[in-house]
Amino acid sequence: MANAFIKPTVVAQAVLETLYADTIMLPLISREWETDLQENGIGDTVTYRKPAVLAANVYNQAVGITRQDVTETSDTIQLDTLLDTSVGVTSYDMTLNIRDFQRQVVKPAVTALVQGIDTAIITKMAAASWANTIVASPYNATSNPRPTMELLRAGRALDTKLVPSDDRVAVVDPYIYTQWKMDELTLAAEKRADQGTALRNAEIGEIHNFDTFKSNNIRGANSFKGWAFHPSAVALVSKPLALPDGPAFKGRASAYGLTVRVVKDYDITYKTDILSIDVLFGVKVVDVNRGVYINGNADS
Repeated sequence: MANAFIKPTVVAQAVLETLYADTIMLPLISREWETDLQENGIGDTVTYRKPAVLAANVYNQAVGITRQDVTETSDTIQLDTLLDTSVGVTSYDMTLNIRDFQRQVVKPAVTALVQGIDTAIITKMAAASWANTIVASPYNATSNPRPTMELLRAGRALDTKLVPSDDRVAVVDPYIYTQWKMDELTLAAEKRADQGTALRNAEIGEIHNFDTFKSNNIRGANSFKGWAFHPSAVALVSKPLALPDGPAFKGRASAYGLTVRVVKDYDITYKTDILSIDVLFGVKVVDVNRGVYINGNADS
């Protein structure tokens, strides 16, 4: 029998918290679209709203103000990705306190989901035709001692598209990450506004108004790849999956724009309990003008 403390909703919430804490890409994109709890299935579509873009005009007293309307356009996104991790659990597992259960059962299961979500987001971003591309050159102490200057060019490209300057992010592969860590701006941690905490945490941190991260899921043999973008360039929508009628142990949790379902049932074939964790979502690049593709050649 399961310990009364280990409830399905508690497990679902533990999964969700661990998932969000470990993923790189999920916190960097918009997840503010559909927030109701209507159940959906794979292949369904939902509607999202694109943010309005306004301009700052020079005031002319003779003409007066230029009126602008806040107009949001809409589009659809398909719920086309259903990720599942199913693991065998014992009666002992279900009697653990929630902290031990999260460490011994939830953490290993969520690791696979984290990789799946990050890869799904990166795959959609890699397939998009971004409005701007910059070439990242490798670090060279003489000819290119400041490789992070590429982010200044990325910022300029977004500025010309009237993309908001706040909340800008950049995510790059290990090749660019390594090159940018050689930049004197990142080496001189005492000059950084974050007091060097980014270096101690093995992250690049904020550079040229971009919160910058590394993702090992951006793949490309000996090549630089990454993006500098505003979160509103990419949208993720997640919807609750219906809870099955049969199993007694079932629950789901929603937070951070994501919904996780947890179901445990007995597998008569293998005579063991199976804990199934799944999440249904869709990802779409909604505005190619709000991002910059970073590409180049590494120093292999």
